[in-house]
Amino acid sequence: MGLTIDMAKLGNVVDGYSGIRLTDTTMTIQSHLNRQELLRYARAINKVQMLQSLNRKDLEILDKIDALTFKYHGMCLKDSLVTRARLKACKKNRIEFIDRDGLLEHMNFMLPSGENKKKGPILNNALAQFFIEKLGKETPKKFSKIMTKLNNGQELDLADLGFLSEMQLVASQDLNWTIIHEQLIDAINEACNKLGIYFQNLQQVISHR
Repeated sequence: MGLTIDMAKLGNVVDGYSGIRLTDTTMTIQSHLNRQELLRYARAINKVQMLQSLNRKDLEILDKIDALTFKYHGMCLKDSLVTRARLKACKKNRIEFIDRDGLLEHMNFMLPSGENKKKGPILNNALAQFFIEKLGKETPKKFSKIMTKLNNGQELDLADLGFLSEMQLVASQDLNWTIIHEQLIDAINEACNKLGIYFQNLQQVISHR
């Protein structure tokens, strides 16, 4: 029997802090940026994925998008790798990083930092402890494994997808929150294509056929 993982559509994914659909924020961005700005945005995201440094123009467009989504939706798109790249570039160019919606807090939870780099993502705040209580003491180890794979461009396996499903289910049901971000969606899609799994979202319904 084959394993089928059937999920809610990605178009229904919402930002946990605001309840705003990610498709709505995308429409706002597309309607308020010209073609050149959209191209600059795409190039900036590609630079982050390629581990390249951002420049002043990249920082300007990313900050403009923050301002747009915060103005029209009361939230900012959270991608921990993008935030880290922006912070590094801001420091290099002596530009102030404006954190409108807890981007730093989100980054510190999702990514390793400082002396904790070898230990994996920081899991010492109330939110992290909540996940540990819900999913078990192995949560930091499993989460760190997934984030290391993302940082190194490695593919996720079925166990990773299952854990992310559990984590997202807890986040959405108990916290009205989502762990989904752009890089994670890409990694999930790549893994599912290779495994032959139908996995549209992280709200899990598993059946054997």
